[in-house]
Amino acid sequence: MKRRLDGSQNAKTIYVCADNASAVSSVTDVGCHSGQQYASLFCKATTEFLEADERNRVVLRWTPGHCDIRGNERSDELAAKAAMEAMEEGGGVPSYAFLGRSARERAETAWREEWRERRRKEGRTGQATEKKGFQVANLLVPKLAPQEHFKNIANRRIASLVTQCRTSHAFMGEYYERFVPTESTDCPCGCFFQSRKHILFECPRYEDHRDIILKVSPLKKEEVILGSDEGIKALAKFIARTGAFTKTGDQTAEEGVEVYREKKGKERENGEG
Repeated sequence: MKRRLDGSQNAKTIYVCADNASAVSSVTDVGCHSGQQYASLFCKATTEFLEADERNRVVLRWTPGHCDIRGNERSDELAAKAAMEAMEEGGGVPSYAFLGRSARERAETAWREEWRERRRKEGRTGQATEKKGFQVANLLVPKLAPQEHFKNIANRRIASLVTQCRTSHAFMGEYYERFVPTESTDCPCGCFFQSRKHILFECPRYEDHRDIILKVSPLKKEEVILGSDEGIKALAKFIARTGAFTKTGDQTAEEGVEVYREKKGKERENGEG
């Protein structure tokens, strides 16, 4: 801001736009808060500019972020670059928000690199066919924020069951064999071993609703159902209709309950296409 004012001798009106409503409301507050240093600098520079000419004006405006507003993304990049340069030159003190964001970005970058390296290693050693548990589902690039497919599951109970299924920590024989040896590993349908794959593609108890799964994966691939956006969407609906992966495994009364936010999901898909 100060650099801009110093180099704008002919400017009479300066517009300051930000997509952070909290920043807009607190930038003129020089009281005790995490951004006090920057608020003081802003107020000092603004006061000098306004007092230099009675015609001068400074306008603060909030603008929505990430809404295809021309220049918005570029301004974010420049702001981040300026903050980094100021700290590298020893002329700035990082804010709590900046430190927190930097820590999250480093953690996410490291996580993604580890995920990609594991995928490359599995490809080189031919381990893809040996995956079990969450390995089968771990096909989506990891991120710290909730994935879109989970944000669009409207029912919290169903979201929990989807997570249990994908991680292979669900009410089923495959889980009992490893962690609860006192429980039977048989399926109520008569199958001697109740695996996740059996529940999804084979168990006759859920035959009436299996079309939900097969529409997404006609070839009955676990990785498609557990490791893709469309597959997880179908899995949520399948669980809601059948009661699969619950303690009793019985059919539930979810027919009238919204399971997936269809409208938002379609809008997102159309926007990306």
